[in-house]
Amino acid sequence: MKRWRAWLLLLLLTVSAVVFFHFEGDTLRELYVEYFVLSDEASPEQLALHQDKYYYSHLNETQKEAYALIYQQLFDFPAQIKVPVLQESEFQTVHEALVYDNPELFFLDASCSMVFKTAHCLYRPEYLCTAGQYRSMLAEIEARRDEIYALFPAGADDYTREKTIHDQLISRCTYSEADWDSGVYGALVQGKAVCAGYARAAQYLLSGAGIPNYLVTGTSTGGGKTENHMWNTVFIDDKPYYLDVTWDDGDYESGVAGYAYFNVSEEQLRLTHTPENPSDSGCVYTDANYFVREGLYFSLVDETFFDTVTDRLCERLQGGDTVLEIAFSSAEAYQQALDQLLEGQRIYGILRSARRRLELPMDPDFINYSLDDRRWILHLDLSENLHTGM
Repeated sequence: MKRWRAWLLLLLLTVSAVVFFHFEGDTLRELYVEYFVLSDEASPEQLALHQDKYYYSHLNETQKEAYALIYQQLFDFPAQIKVPVLQESEFQTVHEALVYDNPELFFLDASCSMVFKTAHCLYRPEYLCTAGQYRSMLAEIEARRDEIYALFPAGADDYTREKTIHDQLISRCTYSEADWDSGVYGALVQGKAVCAGYARAAQYLLSGAGIPNYLVTGTSTGGGKTENHMWNTVFIDDKPYYLDVTWDDGDYESGVAGYAYFNVSEEQLRLTHTPENPSDSGCVYTDANYFVREGLYFSLVDETFFDTVTDRLCERLQGGDTVLEIAFSSAEAYQQALDQLLEGQRIYGILRSARRRLELPMDPDFINYSLDDRRWILHLDLSENLHTGM
């Protein structure tokens, strides 16, 4: 009889537990998840993984711990991630750092939420796709990335690889709004992006190629209006430069693709852009500026200038390019060049010299050009000359 009563008591306790779990299961599971599944601390190796990332490096130690814990688990698409206690403003700082440092997190929405507990917080991300969709999209991105990397010349230095990335983004992407236009998938796979998509795709490709860089946010002014904008700071030979692929794309603002915003200094950039985060990147160098590096930056307009322009034009045409841009160090040199090349028509003599030297079927009797009077840049486009060659 006692054994029967013992079994009955055990049965009643079991049923009670089942009923309790049925009604309180969410609470119990939440406790289990919070205190067992998500109680790991970021290891030194996980923290070291991010040490070279710009926005991570500006966090305090607790914020870095939260950043690393979130990053290491996000790719499993959890509903929530346990992190150390943060103030609301700190939480926003960590989320922004994650989004700005890591273009591969294109599946992560700009917004998320945080649940504050006594001894910890729960980070609750918002996802833009499922885990399966992300893996498929990432495979497409990596395929496009590998196509671009395959175009790097053998033994190419950082500048040359950066230029290849810049040129390929411009040729593959159109400035346009689309479902994924603010991230790397839109720019590389869909071929449609806004400034954030261009900048993040550049960040993704440059980082993968071992070229240090980070995102910059601020405003840009063009066409009589000021808009929020995003571009990059890139390090070439340990020196920082601004790179704005969006404004170099012919689909945006100027209407012509070029290099006006390829590795520029802060002085040059601030003619049209105002960086806000960070507000000062120390971009004071010109060594890796496109025009300086390519021998297309001039202070004097003399016979040497005309010979150099002829040589550079032949090099471009021989390499399959139809565009030549020339920059000047002053308004005076810029105006002298325009007076002699365009008003004085010396540009047609340069075209005839190039045609004879290269034996190209090219019409040298007209020229398509555009001017950047703020930056003192002359942009020549010879594509129509070649199409109507004689």
